[in-house]
Amino acid sequence: MSIPSTPRYPWHYWRTDDAHLREVSLAQGHRLALPAHCHEEDQLAFVLTGCRHFILPNHCVFLSAGQALRIPAGVVHYSRDIGLETRCVNLYLTPGYSVDPADCAALLSEIVNDTPHHILSVPRASPSHDARSLLAAFPARIWDLSSRVPTTWPP
Repeated sequence: MSIPSTPRYPWHYWRTDDAHLREVSLAQGHRLALPAHCHEEDQLAFVLTGCRHFILPNHCVFLSAGQALRIPAGVVHYSRDIGLETRCVNLYLTPGYSVDPADCAALLSEIVNDTPHHILSVPRASPSHDARSLLAAFPARIWDLSSRVPTTWPP
């Protein structure tokens, strides 16, 4: 599967024949704001260019190009792109299928035809920690939120 270099619309969706990778989307630009929502699938968001801001209960995560975020199924969230140059690929996976950072990296590599660098498992952020400071402290490319994150909004 290849991702188009210039999408015609802000959102593009592809269904797959894969049993675990149910859907792929490509988002581009800052007009993509959705209200707070959740998915039946795990979401693996990978920022290709620009910066994307994710807001979750007790977490605020900024991702820049080359970083990814795994959001477990059922976790309420929303995101905002910072600027028109932001492009993000979202993979919607069977819950619990690809939890290990190495598995996430391999899956992303297959979809975007590039291998993410410095894939690490980042310690889980507790409500008392600022997620931005954790991202700055670790050179991680995949930020994994555990199922301990509340699934209701507001927390």
